[in-house]
Amino acid sequence: ALSEVRHEGRGVNSKRQEAPHAHAAVPSQTRCGFWVTDLGTDTVTFYGVEKRSRQVKKGQQLRVKPGSGPRHLIFHPQAPAAFLVNELSSTLIFLHYARQAERLTPLAEYPLLPASFTGENIAADVRISPCGRWVVASNRGHESVAVFAFDQASFTLTPAGIYACGGLHPRNIAFDPSGRYLLVANQNSHRIVALALDPACGSLIHSGVELEVPMPVCILFH
Repeated sequence: ALSEVRHEGRGVNSKRQEAPHAHAAVPSQTRCGFWVTDLGTDTVTFYGVEKRSRQVKKGQQLRVKPGSGPRHLIFHPQAPAAFLVNELSSTLIFLHYARQAERLTPLAEYPLLPASFTGENIAADVRISPCGRWVVASNRGHESVAVFAFDQASFTLTPAGIYACGGLHPRNIAFDPSGRYLLVANQNSHRIVALALDPACGSLIHSGVELEVPMPVCILFH
């Protein structure tokens, strides 16, 4: 390894945040470093990579609400926006992304679950449709996908509905290249399910297409 960084600390959730848990490392849009979501310490940290030495230098460290458990971060392909899904609090944070400065500023936080739901849930994945309009996040427990409409002109995010995922424990989701379908990796029901996206309102319905796969956890398109 050219460089090594160790996180320290813990969160307020004694069962899930007893120590650091660097869950994901996401390349920045400038390709000069990466952002790390730490579920255990409720932080999202930027690490720049120096060109000559290839050493890692710590940049901004964003702290979210205690007990949130940040899991996945995704950047919008056109707008200066980013979206962070929190596993433990089952919320989505909408952020402004200052690309050249490599800084994230939280703008709003949204629940991924209906107010009437009282069961256990942990959020999993977050994705953006190829057209850039729809932001979706999956729920393990409620067994659903929450949909949000992103308006680039007004720079606003609006909840658009919560829809059944067609299985159990939707650990990973991915839009197909056309943007017409959202594929859901339902880990505990051993199925990848294709949900059809209505481009007008963002609703998701079962397309009738399923693929049996033992414990699917990740879907990638080349």
